[in-house]
Amino acid sequence: MARHDEDTWGHGFPTAKPRLPADGIRARSRRGDIATTWWSRRFLKAIESPETASRLSRGKSYARSGQVLAMTIAPGEVAAQVQGSRREPYTVTVATAPFTPADWRRAVGALAERAGYTAELLDGRMPEDVEQVLEPLGLALFPAMRQLDLECSCPDWGNPCKHAAAVCYLLAELFDEDPFVILHWRGMPRAELLDALRAHRAGQAGGVGDDGGEDELRGFWTAGPLPEPPPADPTAMTRLLQRLGPVGVTVGAGVDFAQALLPAYEAMVRHRWSSPLLTGDLAELPPPVPRPAPVSSERAPTPEPAEERFALPSAAEVRAWARSNGIGVNERGRPRVDVVQAYLDAHRAT
Repeated sequence: MARHDEDTWGHGFPTAKPRLPADGIRARSRRGDIATTWWSRRFLKAIESPETASRLSRGKSYARSGQVLAMTIAPGEVAAQVQGSRREPYTVTVATAPFTPADWRRAVGALAERAGYTAELLDGRMPEDVEQVLEPLGLALFPAMRQLDLECSCPDWGNPCKHAAAVCYLLAELFDEDPFVILHWRGMPRAELLDALRAHRAGQAGGVGDDGGEDELRGFWTAGPLPEPPPADPTAMTRLLQRLGPVGVTVGAGVDFAQALLPAYEAMVRHRWSSPLLTGDLAELPPPVPRPAPVSSERAPTPEPAEERFALPSAAEVRAWARSNGIGVNERGRPRVDVVQAYLDAHRAT
């Protein structure tokens, strides 16, 4: 950082001016920590210390209030414009030595040996033990403070100053969103890294690339008979497991899970497809199994027992029966209803 000259001192202390308002890049975090993932926290660890706490706090405020007007990332260097107390924005650079092409070849070789690393990177996550993989090669993905070159055109002598700290916090948020930004900053853009990983793993698998079956697939959906199934290739399962590589999970007596799958892959490779759907001999297909009739969930109504039907008696019959049973009845008109009902009940019982 540039140091104060004599004109910037007032009574022995530097004179502070309020920063000018700006509408630049704003951190998404409004309070608390800015970095949320372990890899962005690992990057900020290089600049955080008790001595820099106050400047980092002001830098965090700068990042949240939009004082960083612009920021570009290139291999080995981050360049930014930060609005401070002066009319002209300050120029900030955060630089570190990128990996050399030879370093990246060794790093790609180490990363390609782990099957899950490419998947994690494509999923937007940095493998947690990536530092342990690169450490034996003498490489460090996250630079220490002594490996960082923080420069700002402001007159503050602190390292980092609040302007450089604001850039580091926004850079950490970019690392949160996409870990490939870290790798790009260290000298390997996303597309180049993924191409290098695929090429290295294809070389390990005997030179079988991703486009090896293009000719066979070109006419897959066209009309015509299906081709004969290819002969069993006894080396196919070996190439596949080599491409997978050690998965880091052991079963049984410490055997890697990928190697434990070898017998199953051997059986699948030696199996010849004999389904009539594939050979075209539809006469060999078994007859279709008839579907059972659907069972209704509604119960059939239980038929009510038929009622016995009696011929209605005449009034004379009812009166005669009533008199013989000591029941008083009117000799004129219709018999009472209760007398008729008694007559019917007596004759049903018999």
